[in-house]
Amino acid sequence: MVLLVGAAVSGVFASGPLSEAETHDPDGTVVVEYERFIRRMAPTTLRIRFLGPVANADPVAIEFRNSFAEDVDIETVRPEPDHMAAMPDGVRMAFRLAQEGGAVTLRIKPQAVGLLRGEVSIVGRRPARLSQIVYP
Repeated sequence: MVLLVGAAVSGVFASGPLSEAETHDPDGTVVVEYERFIRRMAPTTLRIRFLGPVANADPVAIEFRNSFAEDVDIETVRPEPDHMAAMPDGVRMAFRLAQEGGAVTLRIKPQAVGLLRGEVSIVGRRPARLSQIVYP
């Protein structure tokens, strides 16, 4: 019982220190902050920061691929994308980042239980990969 309570407090079943995660693309240009452990149909935040010259570029086009684009509902995107388009394996959005401090925040709601894998990349570059465990 003590181990179960300790795991819950540390974030294994929801928000907490063990749940907080960060990943980046191989160039270190795109940094994604997210929670490792989330619940199906419960909103969670994904924050994408852009570093270096990309943070001041206008516009910047990013892609979300793999099960991330299929298995989540995107509730809000801040700032609003200038352009958004569906792709066969994901979604592409273009932003003006210079006005927003080089960051994009998405509020998402996972639709499926299990392992949620995703990729976030600037169009034409290698992606930052993330994995989340979605509980019922």
